[in-house]
Amino acid sequence: MYIQNLLRMFLLKFFRTKIIYIIIVLLIPIFTQFTYPQNDRSKIEIGEYRILKSKILNEKRRIWINLPTSYSRTNRKYPVIYKCDAISVRLFSKRVNDLNSSLLKKKIPQHILISIENTDRNRDMYPAQGKNKRIEPGADKFLKFIEKELIPFIESEYRADRFRILMGESNSAMFTIFALLKKPDLFSAYIASSPELDSCFDYFAKTSETALRSNKIKGKYLYMIHGDKDVKRVIKSVPKYEKILKKNAPKELKWKYEVLKNEGHVPASSMTKGLEFIYEGYAAPKPIIKQGIDKIKEYHYEFNKKMNHKFKFPNYSFLKYAQNLLRNKQKDAALKILSELLDRNNEDAASFQIVLMAARLQRMSNNIEEAIKLYEYATILSPPMGMFFKTKIKKLKKIK
Repeated sequence: MYIQNLLRMFLLKFFRTKIIYIIIVLLIPIFTQFTYPQNDRSKIEIGEYRILKSKILNEKRRIWINLPTSYSRTNRKYPVIYKCDAISVRLFSKRVNDLNSSLLKKKIPQHILISIENTDRNRDMYPAQGKNKRIEPGADKFLKFIEKELIPFIESEYRADRFRILMGESNSAMFTIFALLKKPDLFSAYIASSPELDSCFDYFAKTSETALRSNKIKGKYLYMIHGDKDVKRVIKSVPKYEKILKKNAPKELKWKYEVLKNEGHVPASSMTKGLEFIYEGYAAPKPIIKQGIDKIKEYHYEFNKKMNHKFKFPNYSFLKYAQNLLRNKQKDAALKILSELLDRNNEDAASFQIVLMAARLQRMSNNIEEAIKLYEYATILSPPMGMFFKTKIKKLKKIK
């Protein structure tokens, strides 16, 4: 009842505070993606390292892992992005931010991000003897390591579901396409940014003629991207491979090739664009939302059927429907929808947004005690914004 009363107040004055609501909502995922201890000179953490002793590779491999912001508050499983080339913390954090940016747009579900550190990059990425005769091809063995050791480890240690995405850049993008051809059922989707196909193009041309006709490749996703100012070997080889795809790829392979203007090697937006291609239609469009809960559920059932996977319905669609109800002055119906959203999960920003709006409305109604309690709760939900909320709490206590 307490939450329902807060929601009633939230609904009554929703549109008066809509601008503040939008600003805070846009900032939430950015702040909550990282852990910010409050002590001076504390370290900022964006994930953890795990060490795998690989019998297949006969070496230790360090794996970088970032978990979704909601991971600790849920029991559900998450799709996983396996990214080659864990090179630096800065680049890893950039990919973490890429995931967060897509989440802001409500276009994709939350993911576990896995990045694999290199020991001998060229060896692991080359599927065949290329133009550089000094590189010993080892892509078969590296893919076997991912299949037999890395994926089982991740799926036993973390709540990882079977919807897996493989992403590579430059040489590892070449490996990504190799993995699609060699083991198409290992991943659901593949993102290849500036694939260096030129070194082994004869191999890909020959292999693709038969591999692309495999039944296992049907229902998969392939996204290839590079800049129009990319290196010559990429600009030369990828359009040639596009012709091979057009000739041999089945209709059931969903693929896209995109060249970005004024971009160079490995465009910065590669992951974001790739994920938006894979999850196109994840959130119900406005015409569907206007038709009500049953139509929204029907839409998401069809989306899951198309993806051949059972994704959790995004709260965003239901939240937008509640907002439509508010516009039509159906406050009780909107309250019911939002209450159900809060009751069924704490895994995204929805409950946090409601708490913030309720706190603001309590303050506007001079219910200072309730506003303080809500800001204290918001501090628990989002420690990175703790100082912001503590300042508000201090001001409210002065009013008391």
